[in-house]
Amino acid sequence: AIGGKTAKKTTSVNESPLITQKKIEESQVAEKSSPNVSMQTQSTSEMILQELQETIITNHNETRTDTKEIKEEMKNVKTEVRSDIMKLDGKVDSIQKALEKNENKIKEVEKRTEKTEQEIGKISQQLKMINKETENSFIQIEMEQAAFYLRFQNVEETKEENLEMIMVELIADKLEREKDEILNELDDVYRVSTNYAR
Repeated sequence: AIGGKTAKKTTSVNESPLITQKKIEESQVAEKSSPNVSMQTQSTSEMILQELQETIITNHNETRTDTKEIKEEMKNVKTEVRSDIMKLDGKVDSIQKALEKNENKIKEVEKRTEKTEQEIGKISQQLKMINKETENSFIQIEMEQAAFYLRFQNVEETKEENLEMIMVELIADKLEREKDEILNELDDVYRVSTNYAR
């Protein structure tokens, strides 16, 4: 009791059904045991019980509806997730195939590059050998030509001279042959400006 007044006890709709049922039963027992309990109290208890039952049924129906909606949403989410995963798997597979294709192309290019480098090395080696052989051939040719060179000493040099004709005359005189024959057999005639030639 607060301030001399009796606190009024109200029945909550949200109380547990078992506790409320128990309170109602206790109230009914008390009403039966007490001859002074009015019919109004009994009627109120029945109304509370009926409202409580209706609330329980409504809550149960709402819960079933919510559960059904949640299950449907979960089903849709699962379907979407599976679809997304399948799309991702397809993209990953395409990327992997593209990478493998690129790797194969890179390997082919590397093989071709290596083969080209080997061929270039062989060609370079062959060119070196050819250059050496050519150089040796030139030296050999010069040596062979030198064997046929005629060197004349003490040939007097004159202004605007025709050196070829001077040589032809000297050779034709010594070999006692015609100048035309000697001229046809001569390849080059030139003066060597060395101390020995002078």
